[in-house]
Amino acid sequence: MKILAVAVCISFLPVVVESTACADCTTTYDGAIKDATDEVKCTAAKKYITCLETDLAACAAVDLKAKGGVADKAITDLGDKCTVAATSTCHCERTAIKADVTADNAAVCSNAQTAITCLRGTVDAGCSDSRTVAATAYAGQITSKCTGGATATCTCEITHTKATVPADTDQCTAAKALVTCLQDTTDAGCSESRKEVGTFAKTKTDKGACATTDVCDCEVGYGIADIADATKQCTAIKEKLTCLANKANDGCDGSSAWMVGMNARKVLADVTNCDKTDTCTCETDHAKSDLSTDEKKCTETKKKIKCLGGKNSTGCDGSSNLMVGVASRKYLAGVTGCDKTATCTCETDYATADLSTKDNQCSKANTAKECLQKITATETGCDGTSSPTDVIANYAQPLIDEYCGAAASLTGVGFTVGILVMLLEITRRI
Repeated sequence: MKILAVAVCISFLPVVVESTACADCTTTYDGAIKDATDEVKCTAAKKYITCLETDLAACAAVDLKAKGGVADKAITDLGDKCTVAATSTCHCERTAIKADVTADNAAVCSNAQTAITCLRGTVDAGCSDSRTVAATAYAGQITSKCTGGATATCTCEITHTKATVPADTDQCTAAKALVTCLQDTTDAGCSESRKEVGTFAKTKTDKGACATTDVCDCEVGYGIADIADATKQCTAIKEKLTCLANKANDGCDGSSAWMVGMNARKVLADVTNCDKTDTCTCETDHAKSDLSTDEKKCTETKKKIKCLGGKNSTGCDGSSNLMVGVASRKYLAGVTGCDKTATCTCETDYATADLSTKDNQCSKANTAKECLQKITATETGCDGTSSPTDVIANYAQPLIDEYCGAAASLTGVGFTVGILVMLLEITRRI
């Protein structure tokens, strides 16, 4: 009976089956170091680490810590004959592969998250393959072992870590991509806060070889902002929009300043309990609308222009309602296949003109007014309701008042008065 009992007991002991790939890694390593030189042993140990990474899930089941420990110890024992820099990709791999991840999924998850954060800061190849291979391996563990998978910010880090960045220009491009990715996230990174991830990106964009535009700098600023709650995010996104005001360069990823601002307004729209002016609300409603086709862009932008009518508050970035209207008409002009009346065309022609100087702004405003005065047909402007006369009163004339004040003093009555004063002075001197 005792023998039978023991037999039954043994039959229910868990049997751990080592994966073929994991076993092959060990067999290959053992064979490589037999009667080998120190140089060969070093290479074999590094290859052993990379090999184990290709089958992390199965290898963890047979005590990955022990196998990784063998490779790590071999590198340590070889000393100067097998160096691994503390800032290298191989160091991150070496640290992660020997970690104790046999406890539970949480341990595997935490180790993988730490590995990604470590790899994020490296630029060289891995122990025996690219950094991308290591990043892919640990990203896979985050997906499968972390509750909920990777956060949005962690996903940004993973994408950055998978990039090949051997040269300064590559590092700059990858850092800018990371900054762009962070513009839409609010959660924590793989093992650090979003702010810490953003700060890392900033250290890369601040390097001399990495040129950034003023618009990109606004994005970097938002990337390092503390947006841990809605109140802080409200403040930070408004600061980003204020930063973007009147800037025309492209963003970190090459998107236009308009699109960077559009994205910021879309984020602002989702921040709870964040006060907005009525003009800003017109902007955020437009940013949140379905703009997936040119037809929808046309319709929604006309709605935005109508929404802006009759409002005197400033926009999300602090610009006047009038300037928000000009920018909206410029966007409308660029929408393919968007039908515009002659009145609306007078409006968009001003918005798309060269407005780089105040003289140009004044001249083009007068041109817009003249254009509207010539329209005799019964039609409406870009907002779908205003007559040409209304558009003059609410758009063209305010632009003239804004930009032609000094010039107006030299024309009409002002010019006549100026001539009379000059003649009187000449007479007095005679």
